[in-house]
Amino acid sequence: NSEVGWVSGWDGSFARTTNGGSSWESLNIPSHSGLEAIYFADENHGWVGGLNGAILRTRDGGETWSKVQTSQNVCRVTSISGHMPVLWALDECSGVFVSTDSGETWIFQNFPPDIYTRNITMWNADTAWIAGQNNNFNGPSIFVTHNRGRDWTQVFVTDETVGEISGIHVASTPDGPVGWAVGPAGLIVRFGSSG
Repeated sequence: NSEVGWVSGWDGSFARTTNGGSSWESLNIPSHSGLEAIYFADENHGWVGGLNGAILRTRDGGETWSKVQTSQNVCRVTSISGHMPVLWALDECSGVFVSTDSGETWIFQNFPPDIYTRNITMWNADTAWIAGQNNNFNGPSIFVTHNRGRDWTQVFVTDETVGEISGIHVASTPDGPVGWAVGPAGLIVRFGSSG
């Protein structure tokens, strides 16, 4: 629905629009601040996360929220993405959490060490790209999986700029997925289905 949208803020603020952004209604997410990640599968089912480490879900469009259980502690959720029934959440401290049952349960997924994970984008239930920073030399990096995270391949890395890739998005085309990522010092990366 192009009329419905949500925004979240670092101070714990959260708002919803039902008229394409012409007006916004403030909603309450109790006792949570530093919200960085937000994903809605439809008008009712959504997830948020952030600095406090919790992943919260709503089943009523943001009116009420509950904490979801994860297989281990989460310290800072930086991104959530989904292609139902599969959802991914990135944890700055430990890597990746995946749900294969529409967000009911979340399991820790191995991810290459020394990578600061920042953003994730999905093309289908099996294929996802993670962007961030390689902590060995502070260079922006992109990894791809084609099997729901069992294996990850680094498809882009550079040490020419210092910092993280801060945004990543994939769109479907007749030739398959095409994506773009942005980072420090004007870095723009274009990638396709092979990486």
